[in-house]
Amino acid sequence: MVRHFTKKEYHGQNQNWSIAQGPDQCIYVGNYEGVLRYDGAWWRCLPLPTRQVVRAVACDAAGRVFAGGYGTAGFWQLTKNGQYKFVSILDSVTNEQAHREEYWHVLCTDEAVYFQSFALILRYDYQTTQVLRLPGNGAMMFMRQVNGRLIVPSIHQGLYVLEGNRTFQQVAGSTLLAGKRVASMLPLGADSALVCTEKSGIYLWTNQGFERWDTPIDKEARANQLNKAIRLSNGWLAFGTILQGLFITDNKGRILYHMHSGNGLQTNTVLDMS
Repeated sequence: MVRHFTKKEYHGQNQNWSIAQGPDQCIYVGNYEGVLRYDGAWWRCLPLPTRQVVRAVACDAAGRVFAGGYGTAGFWQLTKNGQYKFVSILDSVTNEQAHREEYWHVLCTDEAVYFQSFALILRYDYQTTQVLRLPGNGAMMFMRQVNGRLIVPSIHQGLYVLEGNRTFQQVAGSTLLAGKRVASMLPLGADSALVCTEKSGIYLWTNQGFERWDTPIDKEARANQLNKAIRLSNGWLAFGTILQGLFITDNKGRILYHMHSGNGLQTNTVLDMS
């Protein structure tokens, strides 16, 4: 079943940029008005102090809700009187550029939270904030955690892995992906992962290197501009596209369900999933 919420119901604007689910099972949405919180019955808007658009939202295992926008990176903290207070992680950062960046991606790991713009990455270890320069020529897609490693895709130079929380090293053999925009990455097995590009299909990454994942979903991804990919709680895979909605597959890439504007979705463009 697909349920639609109108902007009158969720008390925000039409454009929603990102979505996350917290350990409290609440849904958090990055919207023009702020972060929208849905507990299954009621919607509530948590605006940024600067009233900026929330481009990225994420939740950690402790239930903290992180958000990024223009010149804004931080999290909401629940006070003793039940109110949400926004805590900026940029207050101690002296790098002036970091205060002028727009943060489009937030990634929570067990050790730290990463906020990524198109020029740099902030690493917040719950005490201090560190500014990381992007590797290569700086043209990067969003960082992903795959099988315990933090990977940043370069548009022109393949993949880079973050080593020691400070430096990036190029992944051997990943120059095969040079010139391709990596939209998502997700683990397939203990020693394998899927590298999902926007228009060049899906690649299987193993200890032996990279090869095309020749499956039915690979054909759909190449034809319909893949935008997001996640693993579902039952082990299935979900692929969101720009042109043809959402595909659900098994681990072999066989399509189980296809949801689009003709059978339930409001639009064929999937911007985010959680």
